[in-house]
Amino acid sequence: MKNQRMRESRDRFDRSLSSNNCSKEAIEALVENQLQRSAFSGSQVNLQTIVQKRAQEVSIFLDMLRSASSNPNESSSSSQNDWKLKQESDQLRVMYREGPPGTPFHTLLAEGFIDGPVDIGLCVSWEATLYKNWWPQYNVPTFKIISSSSLQKVRIGEEISLIRVKPPWPVTEREAILHSFEVEFFQEQLILVLLKTIPSTEKCDLSTHGFSNAGVPDAKDAVRIDIVGGFAIQKMTTDRSYFRVIANMDIKLDFMPPSLINFISRQLIGNGHKLYQKAVASVVRGDEKYVEALKETMYIRIREYLYSSNHLKPRDLPQKISEIEEEQHSAAPHSNPPPTLGGSAGDSRKNEEYISPEVVQALGILDEAITVFRHLRSPNGEPSPASPAIRHSRSESASESEAQEHPSVLERMSKVFDEVSADADATRQATYYAHRSKPRKKKLKKKKCFVCFF
Repeated sequence: MKNQRMRESRDRFDRSLSSNNCSKEAIEALVENQLQRSAFSGSQVNLQTIVQKRAQEVSIFLDMLRSASSNPNESSSSSQNDWKLKQESDQLRVMYREGPPGTPFHTLLAEGFIDGPVDIGLCVSWEATLYKNWWPQYNVPTFKIISSSSLQKVRIGEEISLIRVKPPWPVTEREAILHSFEVEFFQEQLILVLLKTIPSTEKCDLSTHGFSNAGVPDAKDAVRIDIVGGFAIQKMTTDRSYFRVIANMDIKLDFMPPSLINFISRQLIGNGHKLYQKAVASVVRGDEKYVEALKETMYIRIREYLYSSNHLKPRDLPQKISEIEEEQHSAAPHSNPPPTLGGSAGDSRKNEEYISPEVVQALGILDEAITVFRHLRSPNGEPSPASPAIRHSRSESASESEAQEHPSVLERMSKVFDEVSADADATRQATYYAHRSKPRKKKLKKKKCFVCFF
């Protein structure tokens, strides 16, 4: 079915959230291990206090993610009934619900696919300084990112950034001081990022928060909003991931109009996901703006843990990001086959029961060519000196002398490839004339009535 793959990925994601690796005891040990790998500035930091605070925040965020779970054991029926579906496709699902009674919060959730590996999807989502390169920019209704910058890099996987946007009229400019904290559940192939705004009235100290207010500007001509939530990315294949983002927001309005909710949940998130996919694809192809960012320790560590077993070279990826796409396509067993001549994939499936004699003959010639290539290999399974893989790395003179050792084989190869080329030309010509001989339907001209001119 159309959304079958989405449901399967969602079920796998929900099973990971309910595993023992996401229990409270495992979370505290994981957070402590991760914080110990990063250096703390100053001598006033109480590591155990920071670990307990971060572990509690991670547990709360996991409960938020489980609230949209399809597993009835992980989410109560009342919480699931509160969700209102705003849009759903085979790539994205968006839901909305009101916050807890008596609070000004509104909750939005989006989940779907990322056409790229986890580290690249995280990089596009994490790097606040590059948000303006892909975030939606609307003129009618107005929505633009005015500025996005990094204020403080606390440690590896923890950062404070400033995001300022221009929302639709009559809402004035809004900004958020976001504290981001990344957690790695490698056993579940899952990466979590906690997002929480820092109120301007809150005093942050190293001993209690693990960071200070240094570099955080005061709110002047913009209203600061409150956000509590984050996103999670899980590996599916070498070139695809699954994400879920959820956020409780208070945009500082006495009344939240339904039109604004629909604009955010349908247009902004829907088009934002398409632009996000384009940004991920550009990074996979080697976007220079993200090359330096992908050299950081956080992304290298994710590549080593999640993709080193798939014969990728994680330490070489930041230097040549364009090699990611080539290695992924070579390692992916489910790559799409090339389109057939003279029709679409649907047409080929209709005619797969009939095979023309020309195709059968061409397949036989290809089998003979494969047999010829196998004769070029030595008995121990390694390429012979006359193999193309060895001749490619040697000089031309050496390759010519070695090729003379197998004259009969080369003659057979030349004959086979001449026959393949001739049959391929005949097949293309026959297909062309068969297509040209099909009767074409005449297009009927629509007559315009007198009223249509007015």
